[in-house]
Amino acid sequence: MIELNALSWAHLLTGTLAVCSGFTALLAPKGRRVHRLAGCLFVPSMVLMALSGSLMALLKPMPIASMAGLATLYLVLSAWLTVHPRGQNPRWIRLLCLAAAAIALACMALGLMRTGTQAVPYYFFGVLVALAGALDLRQLIKGPAQGRHRLARHLWRMCLALFIAAGSLFTGPGAVIFPAAWRNSGWMSLPENLTLLIMLAWLLGLAWAGLRQRRRRQVGPSVTPVGQR
Repeated sequence: MIELNALSWAHLLTGTLAVCSGFTALLAPKGRRVHRLAGCLFVPSMVLMALSGSLMALLKPMPIASMAGLATLYLVLSAWLTVHPRGQNPRWIRLLCLAAAAIALACMALGLMRTGTQAVPYYFFGVLVALAGALDLRQLIKGPAQGRHRLARHLWRMCLALFIAAGSLFTGPGAVIFPAAWRNSGWMSLPENLTLLIMLAWLLGLAWAGLRQRRRRQVGPSVTPVGQR
């Protein structure tokens, strides 16, 4: 029997709620009531899960888990601000840029202190957050994202945060709560893979819709109405 303290229980429960609500929001029709309600549960539960996980990692200590928690927290909050009115305020964008820079630099510094494969996870989170931060900086310069770009920004950040949470629960440290037969079945990685597949499908769909719209704009002006020939 696994013994869990109060902080571990808080992390486990909020993480489970985050994964369940996250997949509900991901699979539900976008913009509908179910999607909005699931999102309202997903964001605070992810924030609490990331904070409790980072605190647990600091106490052990487990630097990589702490960096994963901070990266997840950043992704969730930046995705939420994308569709929230506060996200239009440049002050929040500047805060996101600073947070991304701090997390990315910390990940890179910790990665440089390690050798071989031990450094890879730190570089992964460092590059991921640095890329997201660069897009935040672009938004600060050019203005808030609109239309499909706004939806894509919200989608990929939420999906990657859910990917990290699902990985922590099903194939990471949280997997110890499942029977050994489940852990050894090979099916525990299915939620992570499903998250990435759905994210890619949505992003490709948005890109295809944008391409079709651009083609219509290019073809439209060149077509002469019959009555004017």
